[in-house]
Amino acid sequence: MAKGKTMLQAQGIFGVAQNVQSEVPSSLFAYVWLDGASRNRVRVREVSAQQSYFTGFSGPSGSGVGSIASGGDAFATLTLIVNGSRSFNAVKALIKDQLTFGTKYYFHAPSFRDSPDVDGVDLAFLKVTMPHWSVVSPWKIQSAKRMAGHAYFDEESVPLPPVKMKPPSKSVLDDKAKIGKITKTAVAKKSGSSSQDMVVEFGIGDLSLGLTDARGVTLSEMRFSVSGDPEARGGLILPLSLSTDEGEVRVTPTLISRSSAKQSVLFDNIEPREFVRARAKEIGCSKNITSRLQRGKVKQRLSPLIYFNSFA
Repeated sequence: MAKGKTMLQAQGIFGVAQNVQSEVPSSLFAYVWLDGASRNRVRVREVSAQQSYFTGFSGPSGSGVGSIASGGDAFATLTLIVNGSRSFNAVKALIKDQLTFGTKYYFHAPSFRDSPDVDGVDLAFLKVTMPHWSVVSPWKIQSAKRMAGHAYFDEESVPLPPVKMKPPSKSVLDDKAKIGKITKTAVAKKSGSSSQDMVVEFGIGDLSLGLTDARGVTLSEMRFSVSGDPEARGGLILPLSLSTDEGEVRVTPTLISRSSAKQSVLFDNIEPREFVRARAKEIGCSKNITSRLQRGKVKQRLSPLIYFNSFA
């Protein structure tokens, strides 16, 4: 059934500690499945993005002048997918701009006028991105920033006459080897160790995450919220290592808090406690630290003043 008037909204606050030399990749998303299989028509009403910064500097006296490399403003894109696939792998491919099937229609912010109609839409996917920055020693930087984006669109049913469909060819139905291969690639991996990053996905509501090193110290902390359609989901890509003044440091994501115990949260399509257990063991956490991280107990390196009051 068509959803009628729909809103997708995503917001994130990112903070990094002073010994981190480049920030966490700043991109988050929200999406909702639509009724493309039953024939629908979607019209985009509005797409928008917002951002704000708070940055602190520190450096020893007489150490010279450091430099900061930074990008421009945040931007948002709403992508409508026709003939897509209702799977986590399809969403992950779309997040990384690697989707190879379906037809994609892009609507970029800022836009405040009605779009042309798009028929047969299976997925509405909102992605908000903020350019990265990095700092050159000897200066150290502690930063927090807020970014947000939203999209409004209408979905209505479009009655069409029945279409006679041809059955699939016998060769497709009997190709067991091919079907077995597809099934195998759809299985979720058991940890984030084989990749440089991982995907966090969560249901509507609020979420707090941390990136924590082997000592159990939080190098980056983030808060997110997704709102709008009750069936909407959100998330982001997180790195599994951070560049610091001590070199490259391997980290594990940590679920610090969520809206409620009923809110769905997945780390690379795996329950967070299980993912953290495997990742913490890989980066060399002790059993005591691993147990603490699985329960969301972290040591903060971020200043409460800079982080919690930046966007009041």
